Amino acid sequence: MIQNTLPAILPTKDGMSSYTPGGAMPLTMAMREEANCAASMLLLKRKSPPPQEPPAKRARKKSVSFSEMATVTVRSMSEDDLKKQWIQPEEYQVIDADRRQTLRAWTDAKGDCRGFDEEECCLTGLEQILTPQRLLQRKATNQQYRRLLLEEQYFQHQHGFRDPQALSQISQLFSRQPAQRAHLRAVLMDPTRW
Repeated sequence: MIQNTLPAILPTKDGMSSYTPGGAMPLTMAMREEANCAASMLLLKRKSPPPQEPPAKRARKKSVSFSEMATVTVRSMSEDDLKKQWIQPEEYQVIDADRRQTLRAWTDAKGDCRGFDEEECCLTGLEQILTPQRLLQRKATNQQYRRLLLEEQYFQHQHGFRDPQALSQISQLFSRQPAQRAHLRAVLMDPTRW
């Protein structure tokens, strides 16, 4: 059974309450609409409860997102321009000859790189070929940095926070030496300095 009476205190449209003596009073259609409107306004004005702390372990949604689709157009090129875009077989032969010359010089020097002319012999990228010890050392270093990075990620996950800066610092440990070496070579080979 639906009750057609209102409580003794009614909220009005202006937010104030009006008192009806004698307890309840019969509802008219206009009063019912006014009561519904007032109840809706009270619900809207009600403050939300304070935020609760997230549980220690919560399920994360795994998702993959892709960037916006890009349209790539190829401008028409002449056959000669197209060939110039790629390394030619003759250039590969020159690169291979330089690599062989560098390896021969390194073997003749018995691994002592201090006397190498960096313009003539560049060992960058050939570390894996030079000695098995260097290859093993490089693999061990890579594994150590990966382990450190994964441990930091696991620590952050267990404690419920994300610190990309800490992950970045660990990552920079791994790339700092090659980056410094490349920067030094670029500075030394900069023709504007001469």
